[in-house]
Amino acid sequence: MSLPVLAAGLAMPCLSLGANAQEAMPSQWVPFAEARINHEFEADIDSGGAFDVTRAQVQGGLNYASSRRDSIGFGLRYDYNSYGFDNVPAIGALHPWDDVEEFAFAVPYRWGPTENWDVLVVASVASNVEEGADFDDGVTGTLIAGASYKVSGDLKLGAGLGVSSEIEDDVSFFPLLMIDWQMTQSLTLSTRGASRVVDGPQATLRWQADDAWALALGAGYESFRFRLDDSGAAPGGVGQEEAFPVFASVTYGNPRAFEVFAFGGYKLGGELTLENASGTTVYASDYDEAPFVGAGLRYNW
Repeated sequence: MSLPVLAAGLAMPCLSLGANAQEAMPSQWVPFAEARINHEFEADIDSGGAFDVTRAQVQGGLNYASSRRDSIGFGLRYDYNSYGFDNVPAIGALHPWDDVEEFAFAVPYRWGPTENWDVLVVASVASNVEEGADFDDGVTGTLIAGASYKVSGDLKLGAGLGVSSEIEDDVSFFPLLMIDWQMTQSLTLSTRGASRVVDGPQATLRWQADDAWALALGAGYESFRFRLDDSGAAPGGVGQEEAFPVFASVTYGNPRAFEVFAFGGYKLGGELTLENASGTTVYASDYDEAPFVGAGLRYNW
């Protein structure tokens, strides 16, 4: 996963913690489970043709809180990304790739050594492969470490560094910016990693309308790199999709129990890249903006 700095923070390739993890009472396990589905409508490719994507995801895990600011956990996630390409003449009208799977496992650790400082470390392993490719050929690892400081009762600022291996590419390093600003009693501005809407760094403005309803606006960056199978336009090669999404979301429920959520937005353009087994780029093209919609549910025990 390649992650530049946008006004965003924890660039995790996979999992969010249970919504009530930070509020957990001392020495208790906090399990969670979540499922979502979304569809990205057809986008025109600059070099010709078009594509759309339907994505489904399930994830779950446990977080053990030894205090309100100290915890360790683990999470598992599975994604299924069903691509539909229509006549891509630049590669002989072949499909760059078909359906892509992602398997991920992460261990996040949070520590509050002093009243004002918080430390976060996340280690994760993922495999991103086109359906039919070997699991081992798509394995990558990521380590993220950062610290934040409580500037005031309403504002936390922090920074950190991440390092990630890449499929058939150099190891990447990326800085992190962490912001958590309680602007008013109901309005929060924050940066974070992968969430329900954007699978990458992002900034989100959230309004807690009442005890049950919450609305959010956000923007971010996504980069998805995966191993291809032994057929198609680049057998055994690598595919990559990059995008810049903006979104709005609505959530209803109790964040310490059951929630349902829906979201929609636009991918403000992006890029598709296809590399062969030797690492040579055989196809690359930008694509136009296109809308997306999705929904899901989450349960925190």
